[in-house]
Amino acid sequence: KRLGDICKTGAGGTPLTSRKEYYEGGKIPWLQSGEVNQGEIFFAKSFITPLGLENSSAKIFPKDTVLIAMYGANAGEVGMLRFEASTNQAVCGILPSKNFEPKFLYYLFLSKQGEMASQAVGNAQPNISQAKIKDTFVPLVGREEQQLIVAILDEAFEGIATAKANAEKNLQNTRELFEGHLQAIFLQPEKGGIKYTLADICNIVSKLIDPRDAEYLDLPHVGAGNIESKSGSVTNVKTAQEEQLISGKFLFDDTMVLYSKIRPYLMKVVRPDFIGLCSADIYPLVPKSGVLNRDYLYYLLLTASFTEYAIKGSARAGMPKVNREHLFAFPVVLPTIEEQKYAVARID
Repeated sequence: KRLGDICKTGAGGTPLTSRKEYYEGGKIPWLQSGEVNQGEIFFAKSFITPLGLENSSAKIFPKDTVLIAMYGANAGEVGMLRFEASTNQAVCGILPSKNFEPKFLYYLFLSKQGEMASQAVGNAQPNISQAKIKDTFVPLVGREEQQLIVAILDEAFEGIATAKANAEKNLQNTRELFEGHLQAIFLQPEKGGIKYTLADICNIVSKLIDPRDAEYLDLPHVGAGNIESKSGSVTNVKTAQEEQLISGKFLFDDTMVLYSKIRPYLMKVVRPDFIGLCSADIYPLVPKSGVLNRDYLYYLLLTASFTEYAIKGSARAGMPKVNREHLFAFPVVLPTIEEQKYAVARID
């Protein structure tokens, strides 16, 4: 059956934002489309007054209304309203019907989420019209069969939620195990280790270059925003020409370790396997040949002890940064190159 023939639908509205009396002191829950996502909805972030409701196309949807986001990035997403609330015009509500178990209808449109999203039109703000939602064909089956289907899906989703929680816990345990192992290796260096400062065992040899020069235009550029915390991965990298860079950058290669000096608690460290340019807010560190292994330096910069040291030296107004003098004063007890390689193999 066509949904519009067996269920009532409606869209919300937005009271004029210039009228304070429509919002201030309001107690009527008012949902925006970004709040409609997969799952049951138990609260709203915003509220409007009865005057705001009266002077707009907003309406109060009853409990168990199925909501579908019609505009923007989350067009097609589905939620189930578990309390009375109003919405903005970017949300379509499918009102409770004697023909359907409310949660059956929710699951039904959840299964059609991809299909609905693919029907969104428009460049600036893709949208799904209420008419398209009404024209959706839905299976009209007995209430007992609907209840059975809901029970099966409830059990399945509960199992998924449990599995996800267990996976996240296992991942957290793995992170803690790795970080504990990493810290143990660097806090207990091999016997015969030699005391250094970071300045003794690595250096910055790169000079700032002009990224507008022809020889650098096609080189990839790595900024702090391209580096994932703790993982050493770089994402969404573009060339100097694509980014239209104009300020000075450091040239780096695959012998160096890149350390972002901005917000040291984010622990953004990279072992590049390519030649490129990096932001002036990144230190391209060159390990001393025969004394310091590059991979050992990489892991050293990811330790909790180094990060705590860097944070202490970055307290400053505005954005915290680690200055070069403080960085190179970091004390290190360094084992032999062979022992460093063995330690790296264990960490890997």
